[in-house]
Amino acid sequence: MAALFDAHNHFQEFPDPAAAAGLGPAVCCSTGPADWDAVRKLSEQSPSIVPFFGLHPWLIAEAGGDWLAPLGQLLRDTRSGVGECGLDALKPPSLAEQAEVLKRQLELAVLLDRPVAVHCVRAWGPLLEILRASRPLRFLVHSYSGSADVTRELAALGGYFSFGPAILDERRVKARAALSEVPRDRLLFESEAPQAEGAPAAVLARVHAAAGRLLGLPAGSAAELSARNGAAFLGVLAEGR
Repeated sequence: MAALFDAHNHFQEFPDPAAAAGLGPAVCCSTGPADWDAVRKLSEQSPSIVPFFGLHPWLIAEAGGDWLAPLGQLLRDTRSGVGECGLDALKPPSLAEQAEVLKRQLELAVLLDRPVAVHCVRAWGPLLEILRASRPLRFLVHSYSGSADVTRELAALGGYFSFGPAILDERRVKARAALSEVPRDRLLFESEAPQAEGAPAAVLARVHAAAGRLLGLPAGSAAELSARNGAAFLGVLAEGR
């Protein structure tokens, strides 16, 4: 069986060193300076892992003031994307501070032509405003659950949309509804390891099966769709993986 594309995970937090088995490419997102080195080492040990380096909105205070220059250098030194970065209205610091941190990371993504992994919780308006101004060439919003209107705007800006274990839960109505609104050529799927129980490849297979049922796709089509769209999202970062 072909390796499965994984649009979002945190393998640096996974206890099993073989977590990427059966996956490739697999987007491994850092969350801040404290785990950049771990993500870099994982990507050097496993060619299927595509590292993304960034500063998550939850960890802005921990990063202090001296994070931007080292991040820029790390991105220049590696074949990597930017993220996980974004906005979260339910967590400190203020959305204004989070927005400035996100803008700086998007500037690097545009400058270096790198794809971006975005986190967004209840901040769709501010996120759209920033993306309209920043214009990153390719970005994905992971664990997506936005409205139909937000989906259309994000897609017009070049966005991809990643769905994970949340769609396995019938109570996650918004995430399941959002799945059907996304253009097929922008759909991606993620294991979100280590949050879900089980080996990442097995989790991703369950997500594919659920997405197929919800979208009325033939067996195996969701995995094929994600692999094709994932290659387009990653661009040159997918080569040789």
